[in-house]
Amino acid sequence: MIRRAALLATLVAGALLGVVGVSAAQAQTPSGTFAATPAFSANGQAAVVFLGGSVDQLEVAARTSTASGVWAQDGGGAFRLLVVGGPAFIRSEFTAKFPNGFSGATAVTLTRPIGSTATPPPIVTSTPTPLPPSSFPTGIPGPSSN
Repeated sequence: MIRRAALLATLVAGALLGVVGVSAAQAQTPSGTFAATPAFSANGQAAVVFLGGSVDQLEVAARTSTASGVWAQDGGGAFRLLVVGGPAFIRSEFTAKFPNGFSGATAVTLTRPIGSTATPPPIVTSTPTPLPPSSFPTGIPGPSSN
C-alpha cells in the first residue's frame, strides 16, 4: 500500500511538472545556478533564468559564466545592476533592493564587454592594498618632525 502511494505521488508530481512546463531535471537543479548555460551574443549580453538564491549566489554564478554585470528587475519595475566583483559600496544598492535574494526562478540579463574572453572578471575590493615602503620614490622629503 505504501509503495503504491509513493508511486502515485511520483506520477502526480511528474504530471504537475509537465503541466507547468518544468522538467524533472530543472526541478532538481539547486538554487544559486542558472537554468541553462548562458550564451552571450556578439554584443556581450545573455538572457538567462536564475533559479533563485542569495545575491552572493547570483554573483558567483555570474562570475563563473564570465559575466561582468547582472541586470535584474526589482519589485517596482526598475532595473538594477550588480557589478560582478565590484566594490561593496556599489554592490550595496543592489543588495538593498534584493535583501532576501531571489525566492524562485528569475529572468536576468548578463553583460560583459564586447569581445571579452572567457576569463571571469577580477574581484575588486573597496579598500586599496597599501604599497610596501620600498616602492616609494627616494629623495622626496617626508613630513617634518618639528
